[in-house]
Amino acid sequence: MNINDELNKLNNNQRQELEKWFVEQIYKLNKVNKNEQLNYVPYVTRKQVVWVDFGVNIGQELNHSHPAVVLYSKPNVGTVLVAPLTSKKN
Repeated sequence: MNINDELNKLNNNQRQELEKWFVEQIYKLNKVNKNEQLNYVPYVTRKQVVWVDFGVNIGQELNHSHPAVVLYSKPNVGTVLVAPLTSKKN
């Protein structure tokens, strides 16, 4: 498998998604290299609305940053359960 051949098979939207994914991975690697805490969980409380980065996903899943409501928070363990918010009807 040649990476250049595989990249040439992608359409423009697929290339843009792949580029976004690479940018996100490089950002994460830079954070790890700087010894920053990658999975930092801020102190949040139930019912609070926060912005959550859902990453790069496939298909109908949420991509990137979206508002979400906190359903459960246990900051001492590093666990937060959220429900994403959307203005779309589906």
